[in-house]
Amino acid sequence: MSLIALLLVSMVYAAEGEAAPTTTCAEGEVLQTDRCITLPVRVKYAVPEAPKRALLSRQSGTVELQAVIQKDGNVSRVKVLKCNRPGIGFEEAAIKAVSKWKYKPATEHGKPVAIYFTIKVDFKM
Repeated sequence: MSLIALLLVSMVYAAEGEAAPTTTCAEGEVLQTDRCITLPVRVKYAVPEAPKRALLSRQSGTVELQAVIQKDGNVSRVKVLKCNRPGIGFEEAAIKAVSKWKYKPATEHGKPVAIYFTIKVDFKM
């Protein structure tokens, strides 16, 4: 973990009145709830289709999703965290596409683990 990331983690814990974690992760791993995790890597991608309403009005949008990347790399429990243009259909289109994606799963000590993961989907017109 880089010094900057460690400082940011320390600041977050200090701001919440908790002791900063003492766990040091290996290169390529991130600290997540006092565990060193290697993040998942997307290996299959389905292109998000822009909603017709957005295409007709030439509106771009961004959707931030939270999903669980399972031990087998499948995506589940996808939910919208933010959308900069709600009600046009970007949310549904993003969920539909991301649900088809496949990942090399996250690992802890070399073993696949399921984790929550934040995914940003951009629709550019």
